[in-house]
Amino acid sequence: MKNKYDKFMEDMNLREEAWVYEKAEFDKQAHYYDGEAKGLVRGRGEGKAEQVVKFSQKKYPNEDTSWLESLTEKQYDEIFDKLLNDENLDKIKHRIDEMKKVVSFFMKI
Repeated sequence: MKNKYDKFMEDMNLREEAWVYEKAEFDKQAHYYDGEAKGLVRGRGEGKAEQVVKFSQKKYPNEDTSWLESLTEKQYDEIFDKLLNDENLDKIKHRIDEMKKVVSFFMKI
């Protein structure tokens, strides 16, 4: 066994091949876990959006829900809370418009 280890340590090509193999395995696992985490985050955000749109449609069936598209997770949380607290729809829309202005202001900086 010692002989194999010594040969391995002396042969630069073998060590390099082993290192490349280990790095490829590590990269594959890192890519998998990174993709899984991103998918979970995106799924949670999409789930909140669907909940808010459904709840809004139930509460205000004659209202257009297009203003609920492309919002942040924080905005969906705030809308959901306001809908639960029976706040006026116009006040909710106004608050979201204010939040969008703040976000766009900071995006310009």
